[in-house]
Amino acid sequence: MAGCEDKKLQAYPNELAGVGVVVQSTDQGHTIASIIPGGPAAAAGLSVGDRIVAVDGSPTGGRPLASVVNALRGREGSEVVLKVASAKGDSIVTLQRKLLARNGDGYKPQ
Repeated sequence: MAGCEDKKLQAYPNELAGVGVVVQSTDQGHTIASIIPGGPAAAAGLSVGDRIVAVDGSPTGGRPLASVVNALRGREGSEVVLKVASAKGDSIVTLQRKLLARNGDGYKPQ
């Protein structure tokens, strides 16, 4: 059982640089399940349910969830360009990755 807990801790590091979203795979594709308040995605006006269609020009359709999540993470301060489909229509959003720290079961901006 300890090995399973170790893998969980590796999957959820104490700090990471990202855009401040939790992504899930659905029948519609990779969608935003939640947004971290104060993070880059929240500041850009992204919403729960928005579908991430591409990351840095690379389509997300057919990609594993882990691949999409890894593409959203990167070096603190670096930019990532998302193509997002929402109820308002498609948009291209450039976000600057921000350092996020674990806060209980989630993350908060540093």
